[in-house]
Amino acid sequence: MKSARQVAFDMAIASRSAGPVPATDVSRLIADLRAELEERDERIRQLEDIVRGKEWALPPDVEAALTPTEARMLALLAAREMCTREALFEASRGVGSHDDATNIKVVDVHVSKMRRRITPLGIVIQSVWGRGYRLDAASRDRLRSWNGEAAAALAAAAFLGALAGSAA
Repeated sequence: MKSARQVAFDMAIASRSAGPVPATDVSRLIADLRAELEERDERIRQLEDIVRGKEWALPPDVEAALTPTEARMLALLAAREMCTREALFEASRGVGSHDDATNIKVVDVHVSKMRRRITPLGIVIQSVWGRGYRLDAASRDRLRSWNGEAAAALAAAAFLGALAGSAA
């Protein structure tokens, strides 16, 4: 199946040789292009959330020990096997929101501060020389298992809330 963009290109080529394109075809094409754009915008938003680590919840004791920026970075580390400094930099600033004056070395500063705060909680950030950072296996498993339990608790609460709402 052709995308709306491909159809638009084909229509433009056809209109050069066959005359103008009917208005109904143009209206349908515009609607298709808008739908594709909305889908793409939603996918970009989802990917930005992944890069920022928004889909991961952290245990309350861990989250309380960190700044919001550090919490986003730790959530990203928990979501991936290994994170590059560039990915952590994007998570710390938000995709495309940093200025040229900000140096990527700020990631090293954040990681250093995070290590001091979360090592007493049993979470270890390891350096991957020349590549980035990762959580040790036990730390990643702890955060992932807590995240799974939190998601299950939220789903159960939403289900019970829906039951209570339908019973009223």
